[in-house]
Amino acid sequence: MRKPMAFALAFASALIALSAAPAPAGPGEPPIVRVVTIDGVTGPAYYSVVEKRFRFIAPDGADLASLPQD
Repeated sequence: MRKPMAFALAFASALIALSAAPAPAGPGEPPIVRVVTIDGVTGPAYYSVVEKRFRFIAPDGADLASLPQD
């Protein structure tokens, strides 16, 4: 009688541990990256699902002041 009870307790503990694991928030869709021209500025940008618009990607070592401002 003790072995089935111990197994059930271990199984329940594992289920609780797995269901308590953190999960990512929001849609699990990959980022959409395109070369876009916005207000005369051309460059790589990703589509922000939250903002529903394209956002420029800063190239490595880029001067952030040279990027388009909102």
